[in-house]
Amino acid sequence: MFTEPSRLARGLRWLLLVGGGLTVIALPALAIAYGTDLEYRYEVAAIALTWVTLIPGAILLTRWFHPTAAERPAADERLSAHDTATPLP
Repeated sequence: MFTEPSRLARGLRWLLLVGGGLTVIALPALAIAYGTDLEYRYEVAAIALTWVTLIPGAILLTRWFHPTAAERPAADERLSAHDTATPLP
């Protein structure tokens, strides 16, 4: 989805891939470190990594889906689009 060459798309792609990768890598790393005493540690690590990824990701996604003022159609263009629409019966 984020295949454009823009800085925003690269940032989103990098953030989401690194966040997901760290979450996946955390399980074997914690399993090696704690062995059978893993208990709740992975859950806490996965939730923390997910939130650390989602907070800046939400900000970047807001910028991705919300067009800037330069990209929005002018008011007269929006009105002309509504004027040409056929009325419903």
